[in-house]
Amino acid sequence: MPLSIDWTVAKIWRNAVRGIPKDRSGEVMSFEMVEIVGLWMQRLCSDFYDLMASSYLTEVAVTPTGNVVDLSAYRIMRTGPQIKMSMKSSSTPDVTVHTPEEVDSFNASAPQNATKIWWSLVGNAINLAKGSGVATYNLTLRYPKVPDVPSAGTSKIDLPDGPAAVLLILLVRQEIATRIKFEMPAMKVDIENAVRDLYHAFGVQAQTEMIKAKVESLK
Repeated sequence: MPLSIDWTVAKIWRNAVRGIPKDRSGEVMSFEMVEIVGLWMQRLCSDFYDLMASSYLTEVAVTPTGNVVDLSAYRIMRTGPQIKMSMKSSSTPDVTVHTPEEVDSFNASAPQNATKIWWSLVGNAINLAKGSGVATYNLTLRYPKVPDVPSAGTSKIDLPDGPAAVLLILLVRQEIATRIKFEMPAMKVDIENAVRDLYHAFGVQAQTEMIKAKVESLK
């Protein structure tokens, strides 16, 4: 489910074109709306995922087939700054991650392993082992998700509401202005302020040089 409560693609677009004279904004066709907003949303998610990663943490109950959980249905972020996946169980608090070799050699009948669950990530699957005292796994997976890509004007954007949405509006506005060759001298300062606000919203006091570098990368 997308993170935004308030912002759809169409609403982002309407706010973005407000900064462009009406006789010029029509030069960028509205059918490009989903593409432009979607591309810049993905760009923001990519460039600032390390900052916003906690917002994308997702919990889901998973049911293994035998001793394997199939992850192919889950869009898990596997690149860039990593937040580790974790598992918990309502059957036992003793759930720990191990190497695949350790899970394969787990001794379920050993007294010291009676209430333990071990797991390891192997490609698109989680391999499991449980002690003799654990009747069922009853697992919940916590993972960093890949943001959803919008597919229509009514799609909610997969960004946190607040400064991230404001920054997206400005970047879409910048894209439109660039396409129609319309000068907006204050745009760079507006984007710098929005980047600063985004860092501040997540408790980071970013240095001016860092903010300027980010803004340059977002052109």
